[in-house]
Amino acid sequence: MSKVNINELEKKCIDMKKELAALKMQVMLGQDKDSAKVRKLRREIARAKTLIHMSRREELNNA
Repeated sequence: MSKVNINELEKKCIDMKKELAALKMQVMLGQDKDSAKVRKLRREIARAKTLIHMSRREELNNA
Protein backbone atom coordinates (compact mmCIF):
# COMPACT_ATOMS: atom_id res chain seq x y z
CA MET A 1 0.00 0.00 0.00
CA SER A 2 2.90 2.39 0.65
CA LYS A 3 4.04 2.30 -3.00
CA VAL A 4 0.79 3.86 -4.24
CA ASN A 5 0.87 7.56 -5.12
CA ILE A 6 -1.00 10.20 -3.13
CA ASN A 7 -3.78 10.78 -5.67
CA GLU A 8 -4.63 7.09 -5.81
CA LEU A 9 -4.66 6.91 -2.01
CA GLU A 10 -7.00 9.90 -1.80
CA LYS A 11 -9.38 8.33 -4.32
CA LYS A 12 -9.25 5.03 -2.47
CA CYS A 13 -9.92 6.83 0.82
CA ILE A 14 -13.00 8.54 -0.63
CA ASP A 15 -14.28 5.21 -1.96
CA MET A 16 -13.72 3.54 1.41
CA LYS A 17 -15.59 6.35 3.19
CA LYS A 18 -18.57 5.80 0.88
CA GLU A 19 -18.37 2.07 1.51
CA LEU A 20 -18.19 2.72 5.27
CA ALA A 21 -21.34 4.85 5.19
CA ALA A 22 -23.21 2.14 3.28
CA LEU A 23 -21.93 -0.56 5.62
CA LYS A 24 -22.94 1.41 8.72
CA MET A 25 -26.43 1.76 7.29
CA GLN A 26 -26.65 -1.98 6.60
CA VAL A 27 -25.57 -2.78 10.15
CA MET A 28 -28.08 -0.31 11.60
CA LEU A 29 -30.89 -1.78 9.49
CA GLY A 30 -29.91 -5.30 10.46
CA GLN A 31 -29.05 -6.37 6.92
CA ASP A 32 -25.46 -7.14 7.89
CA LYS A 33 -24.72 -8.71 11.26
CA ASP A 34 -20.91 -8.39 11.07
CA SER A 35 -20.17 -5.08 12.77
CA ALA A 36 -16.46 -5.96 12.81
CA LYS A 37 -16.36 -5.04 9.11
CA VAL A 38 -17.02 -1.43 10.13
CA ARG A 39 -14.04 -1.45 12.47
CA LYS A 40 -11.77 -3.01 9.84
CA LEU A 41 -12.82 -0.48 7.22
CA ARG A 42 -12.29 2.44 9.62
CA ARG A 43 -8.78 1.18 10.30
CA GLU A 44 -8.04 0.86 6.58
CA ILE A 45 -9.18 4.46 6.09
CA ALA A 46 -6.93 5.56 8.96
CA ARG A 47 -3.96 3.72 7.42
CA ALA A 48 -4.57 5.37 4.05
CA LYS A 49 -4.84 8.81 5.65
CA THR A 50 -1.63 8.18 7.58
CA LEU A 51 0.23 7.26 4.40
CA ILE A 52 -1.13 10.37 2.65
CA HIS A 53 -0.03 12.56 5.54
CA MET A 54 3.42 10.97 5.74
CA SER A 55 3.93 11.36 1.98
CA ARG A 56 2.97 15.03 2.07
CA ARG A 57 5.28 15.72 5.01
CA GLU A 58 8.10 13.94 3.23
CA GLU A 59 7.51 16.06 0.11
CA LEU A 60 7.61 19.25 2.19
CA ASN A 61 10.81 18.18 3.93
CA ASN A 62 12.49 17.32 0.63
CA ALA A 63 11.42 20.55 -1.08
